[in-house]
Amino acid sequence: FYGKSAYGVAALAKKYSIPVITINGSVSIDYTLLDENKRDLFAGNFSTINNPMQLNEAIKNGGALLKAQAGELVRFFLSCSKP
Repeated sequence: FYGKSAYGVAALAKKYSIPVITINGSVSIDYTLLDENKRDLFAGNFSTINNPMQLNEAIKNGGALLKAQAGELVRFFLSCSKP
């Protein structure tokens, strides 16, 4: 939302009705403060931080945290797409 590449990707994807999600280190977006054009750019914003931790711990374990969150999202997607 603040000039990051995800915003540019989401703005382009919206033109083609393609949903976009983000996986971030942390998510602290107050949607009530966003104008309506930005509010619906992302289908979801997810955090790799799954419990309180120090910044250095989050950075040190960033790869594992990202992998875990991506795995959760894949499992969710697959469970939703079952007939």
